[in-house]
Amino acid sequence: MDPIVYERYRAFLQEQTGVWLRQGQTALLRARLAERMKTLDIHEEAAYLRLIQSDQSGEELRCFINAITTNTTSFFRTPEHFRIFADHIRDWKRRGGSRYRVWCSASSSGEEPWSIAMVLAHEAPDWLNQDVKVLATDIDTNVLRTARNASYPAPTVAAVPKDMSVRFLVADRGSNEPSFSIRPDLRAMVSFARLNLTQLPYPMRGPFDVIFCRNVLIYFDHETRTEVITAMLELLHPRGILILGPSESALGLDHLVIRTTDSVYQRREPK
Repeated sequence: MDPIVYERYRAFLQEQTGVWLRQGQTALLRARLAERMKTLDIHEEAAYLRLIQSDQSGEELRCFINAITTNTTSFFRTPEHFRIFADHIRDWKRRGGSRYRVWCSASSSGEEPWSIAMVLAHEAPDWLNQDVKVLATDIDTNVLRTARNASYPAPTVAAVPKDMSVRFLVADRGSNEPSFSIRPDLRAMVSFARLNLTQLPYPMRGPFDVIFCRNVLIYFDHETRTEVITAMLELLHPRGILILGPSESALGLDHLVIRTTDSVYQRREPK
């Protein structure tokens, strides 16, 4: 790929998603674009760039974003975060709370929001009689489709704790390979929507008791990370927590947050 074309892709991708490709990732970009370009019978990356830049419908832009974004996830990834989340739910129950909101801001193919829903239902078994909801968002429409479908191969759900697996998963019938779906009653807790985290302000009102924003900020530059975290904190309940990925941090925002662990934060209230 021509270096000038690569730089144009980098600038366009950051403008549209906040994701900043590093120098020297030409091979990665070409591999991500190859299938879509083949489908459209386009042979030059520059021609495909012109197409997505001039796309008035936005459909090809969505296909481009779906191809570029990374969606590595699993059920109960980083178990310590879910133990902290469970403690937060128990504290909410002790205070007699009746409304509880969680935002999973990078839901990918659904393993994270469904894990969140399982923990919520486990710690608050009367949740059906309370105002308990999970909002799951992602920029990639393909993974959102998988998340809504809520059916996963047996190896994928192997990380679900046994007691929760029995309660919240049901074996799919008629599939060639063993697979399991989320139970219908738990599905009612979670709603899915497409959202670009870099397009501010966010349409949600909040407040959210817990916001999961794990393993997505690493793809943003410092300025974009700061804008995203600041916007999330505005939607966070005063008693709420913001959970980032283990390799991420809110460095430089000490005036806004209090760190409770290396990757879990609370809002700092004005003095």
